Amino acid sequence: MIISACSHQDNLALYSDNCIDCVEYQYQQAYNNDFIPLILESNIYCVGDSAWLMPDGNFWTQIDDELLNIMIESGNCMFLELENDSVID
Repeated sequence: MIISACSHQDNLALYSDNCIDCVEYQYQQAYNNDFIPLILESNIYCVGDSAWLMPDGNFWTQIDDELLNIMIESGNCMFLELENDSVID
C-alpha cells in the first residue's frame, strides 16, 4: 500500500522577507533640542532603502532588518505580497 500526500499551495500568499509596503505616516523626532516631523511616504521599501523625509528634504535613516521588523510592528507597514511565480533572491 502506497500513501501519497499532495498539497496545492496555489491559494497560499507568499511574502517577501526583506520588502514591505507602507502607508504614509509621520511622527515627531527629537533632533537638536527640538522636534522635527519625519514623513514616511506611501511606498514599497526594502532593506537598504532610505526612509523618513526630514523637513530639509534629506532622509533620516537607512532601513536594515531590525528596522524593517519595527516598521511592521508599527502597523503602518506589512510585508510585501509576492506573485506565486516570483523568486526571492
